[in-house]
Amino acid sequence: MPSAYAAIPTPGTTPKPRSKRITMMIDWGIPYRVQEDLLEMGGEFCDLAKIAVGQAALLSDAALRKKLKMYADHKVEAFPGGMLLEYAFFHDAAEAYLQATRDAGFPVIEVSDNSIRFEGNEKYDLIRRCIADYGLRVLGETGRKYEKTDPSEMVTDALKCIDAGSWKILVEAAEFFEGGKFQTDLVKRLANDVPLDAMLFELPGPHIKDIHHFDIHAMLWSLIDAFGPDVNIANVPPDMLLICEMQRQGIGVSMRVDAQHAVAAR
Repeated sequence: MPSAYAAIPTPGTTPKPRSKRITMMIDWGIPYRVQEDLLEMGGEFCDLAKIAVGQAALLSDAALRKKLKMYADHKVEAFPGGMLLEYAFFHDAAEAYLQATRDAGFPVIEVSDNSIRFEGNEKYDLIRRCIADYGLRVLGETGRKYEKTDPSEMVTDALKCIDAGSWKILVEAAEFFEGGKFQTDLVKRLANDVPLDAMLFELPGPHIKDIHHFDIHAMLWSLIDAFGPDVNIANVPPDMLLICEMQRQGIGVSMRVDAQHAVAAR
């Protein structure tokens, strides 16, 4: 449906499916009616939805399928949080997890190592199995939640995930914050060594130490300011889905109405 303000020359967005300008929303248990309303209003701006952490294991099969269908109806690809795969791997149940993920109807899977350590090439072999044996698109993740990773190690890990067949790479938000302050240098270093369009930069959540609501907004603004409106952004809270798109189009709270900005937005 056309906007009531269609006569105003806003930049607009690009149609799905997108290979860049990807927005991933995090679903911590959005109720069905809220989910439907949210997608009806802003589904065109959402590409992926993470069914966070172990939520997929708590919902009944029917409840999970209902949630996934609602996303699919709005051309949003859902995937289960990577830490559930880590849990399954730790308990020698990785194959059962992969089969359940495929059978539930998830088109995408996340392969992360936030809380476990893979040995040797286990992580990359797992990515290959997800693709070859289960037909899943893979989001590899680099970085850890509970300890800092050397930037060169993150680069190497990201590139190996891509080489193994990952569609995109999620970059763990906790790596970008030190004492609650956003470390822009790390983001820029990663962008120098890993193709920008291959990465999805996660926004931090309130579960990260010293993170406040402002910090989530600040990282969103910083990413778009540094890399432009087509940067891929992940873990967008549901109540920030439209805020994210407003920032991409230059009509959010950090807009600059001047000649330079106007030219750049065309």
